[in-house]
Amino acid sequence: VYSQIENKWLTMLDNLKEIEKTEKKLSNDIDGLFDAEKIANDSIIHFKKEISLVYRKVERRQLPGKPESFIQMYTLVSSELIQIQEDIQRLKKEADEILNSADLVELTMQYSNKYLSNPEIKRARKEAYDLYQNKYEYKEALDVIATALEKVEPGSYQRIEKEYYSEQE
Repeated sequence: VYSQIENKWLTMLDNLKEIEKTEKKLSNDIDGLFDAEKIANDSIIHFKKEISLVYRKVERRQLPGKPESFIQMYTLVSSELIQIQEDIQRLKKEADEILNSADLVELTMQYSNKYLSNPEIKRARKEAYDLYQNKYEYKEALDVIATALEKVEPGSYQRIEKEYYSEQE
């Protein structure tokens, strides 16, 4: 009996070490995202100022009007900047979704340890681990493990998710 308990503990410790490695890798990847985000935002501010200066330069000349080609080009460049800002916002949202999914996979996997004897949980853990570790499909991994856990213990995933998001706030 003690040997079995020791083996389970060693297995859990190995699993926790793997999770820790993954978390460190994610953390390092995220650090790069924040730097890239700052550079992108600074670039947008710079481009906005530059566009504004070009437009004011033409305005200061007090010409009777502006050529249609200039107005179209100005409108195009301005709308592209707006699109870039929207793209950055979408990228931020996607990054948040990835990180939340990854965190929830880890929490759900840890919680599912108490059902290791259940074959459905074993299968789901294996599939979720593959999706998480090898295919980087964090949302899909979360769906797999959460669905299996819900079958075994209804309401458990909602509790995990609720607790996670309340801690985030």
